Amino acid sequence: MKDIEKIIKKESQSEILVETIESEAKSYRLAFDAAAKYLKSAKTEYEVKNKLYEKGFHKNDIDQVIEKMKYYGYIDDLSYAKAYVKRYIKKIGRNKIEYKLTYEKHVAQNVVSEAFNAVYVRNEEYDVCKNTAIKYAIKRHLKLDMEGKTKISNHLYMRGYNWSIIGSVMSALKDTDLLE
Repeated sequence: MKDIEKIIKKESQSEILVETIESEAKSYRLAFDAAAKYLKSAKTEYEVKNKLYEKGFHKNDIDQVIEKMKYYGYIDDLSYAKAYVKRYIKKIGRNKIEYKLTYEKHVAQNVVSEAFNAVYVRNEEYDVCKNTAIKYAIKRHLKLDMEGKTKISNHLYMRGYNWSIIGSVMSALKDTDLLE
């Protein structure tokens, strides 16, 4: 009689184990599907994790999904950072791009540095900074006196340009550059 009870007990434990495994697999599939939907456009690992947490998925499922997404190349913070740098280097300075990637998108600092090393061209940033300064000065009808240069420099700094580049640009600016 005890043998039959043991067999029945083991069968019920097996059934519970199978149900648990099926439930976990279903939860993982749901998390994977949610991540795939969210990844219609490029996202960082942090953004995908946050989205899955918001949807209420379990940490283990999220970690497995992230690893699989990385394995298949759906999540690649380096590629994301390179594309981000290429996209914004014509609009804002290196400092602002680094800040946004590191603190808003939560991309690791070494990945951001690697992306800049692969994409960044210092002369290009100088040219963009100079053009930004000229456009700002013309739009605001500024002269290149001390007050005008201060306003232009502050604007460039707020756009994320490095002080050394700002200094070079301000030294190179001439009144003839501001003629429309």
